[in-house]
Amino acid sequence: MKIALCFRIQHDYETALDRDWESFSRAGWDVSYLRRKLTVYDEAAAEYVLRLKDEWTALGEEIQVDGITLDRGFNRNVYAQLFSVGFAHIYELHADLREADYSPFAKAEIAARFMREQDYDLILCGAWGSIGKTGLFPGALAKTLGRPFIGSAIDLCVSAKQEVRVQYPAEGGYAEGICALPAVISVGNALHPYLRASTLRAKMATKGMKAETVEMEFSETERFDTPDPEVLSFERKRARTVECTYHDLEEMLALTFAAFHEAAHTEEDAQSQRVEHCEDPLELSAQILRYIEEESPDRILLTADPVVDQAVIRVCTELSIPCLLDLTQIRPEERTGVREVYLGNMYAEFRLPETLYIATLRPSAGDCVDAGQEEKIFRGAAAEQEGPMREKQLIRTESDTEDLSEAVRLVATGNGLARDRVGKLPQLAEHLHAMYGASRPGALDKGMPFSKILGMSGSITAPEHCLVLGVSGMPAFLAGIENAEHIYAVNTDEKASIFRVAEHGYVGDCNAFIDRLLEMRTGG
Repeated sequence: MKIALCFRIQHDYETALDRDWESFSRAGWDVSYLRRKLTVYDEAAAEYVLRLKDEWTALGEEIQVDGITLDRGFNRNVYAQLFSVGFAHIYELHADLREADYSPFAKAEIAARFMREQDYDLILCGAWGSIGKTGLFPGALAKTLGRPFIGSAIDLCVSAKQEVRVQYPAEGGYAEGICALPAVISVGNALHPYLRASTLRAKMATKGMKAETVEMEFSETERFDTPDPEVLSFERKRARTVECTYHDLEEMLALTFAAFHEAAHTEEDAQSQRVEHCEDPLELSAQILRYIEEESPDRILLTADPVVDQAVIRVCTELSIPCLLDLTQIRPEERTGVREVYLGNMYAEFRLPETLYIATLRPSAGDCVDAGQEEKIFRGAAAEQEGPMREKQLIRTESDTEDLSEAVRLVATGNGLARDRVGKLPQLAEHLHAMYGASRPGALDKGMPFSKILGMSGSITAPEHCLVLGVSGMPAFLAGIENAEHIYAVNTDEKASIFRVAEHGYVGDCNAFIDRLLEMRTGG
């Protein structure tokens, strides 16, 4: 049996200097000093490749795992890491094709031509996203190969010799089913998000191993659909400028407690009602396709969430039309849309196509044209759809039903939270009349539901009050909470980045802070 990991390598933009962000341009920005790495989703996909290999080997199967990338050179450290953890071959696919740099369908055709010759049983990749965050590559690859596709998987394990059990997000929980091979699966916010480390002996054994370059031939007349929207301009996202006031423990406790309770008793609760029924991406995409066929709309606008985003990717892949996910602003009269890019450091403005396109908008984006009305079209009774999964079932998780993007008061935690305090978070949130979430590493490490993830790979919020406990404040996380009106931060490191955006701070242990905060009671 042969398994392939299709991956891409990017610069580590989190290590970029502020002066370089200020002078950013698509053509002139020198990023040569940045290290190159696998994206976090590709790392997760690579780990699942190895886990599946281990499980099939235990069943007596002979497994070969290969890595395939369309990147070119200068990736020796990444390749050495993959070789040392068990990859047999790594192939660099090169093609002199005009669309190869920006069309997911051209990239899918390049990869598919090579993979057909290799006859892989299972192809895994991370949830790919370009500047426009279309995420179309995995679905386009499956469509080109004519294979079943499962998007944004959160967990994978072997079911039988030619079957994989897959879990993926669904509204109110997650769906689980068995996928027969051959198939293409993309990995999103995975339960096991990081690639395993290799031993020194394994690293030494890879010294003579190199990636194999494969030149892919295309005729001059071959052209492919290019549904990635055109980028019009970039604008540096201005950092939140707040001078943090540091308090001792008692002051910080009293300040936080009073602020949250005062807000709870004075606000007019205008949060929208959540939809009570459950749908999964397959069912939702079937409804959207049916609507397009019957109504022939010029555009479709939807409120962004994990289920909707997956469904939109499926539809746009099937129809080869543009999609934009997580827009922060849309101006139909100017045919432009805006969203955050590069870990939330910049805004990119896109030209919206004149033909049919689908866009999802953050709930915090404000009043956007027809977004709420058109969303209701696809929130009716679930449609029947035959997909690649059988024995599918929906598993509800009660703590996975809140929409953090609508939070008025929010408690955000991270790696600093001890495991024995995770169970206290619902109690703390109720105590403060708030919702709670976590940074991506914090949520996955502590086993929280995926809907609790805050930041670029989760919910983007704009609460009135946000209490941040044990989070250092990396850019990818800050993108999720920096629009809060008031931020209160607790961290043991006085130099943590979170204090740069917080109005009030306490340097100390967040776990002890939680215990003390829970001891406090309201006057009534």
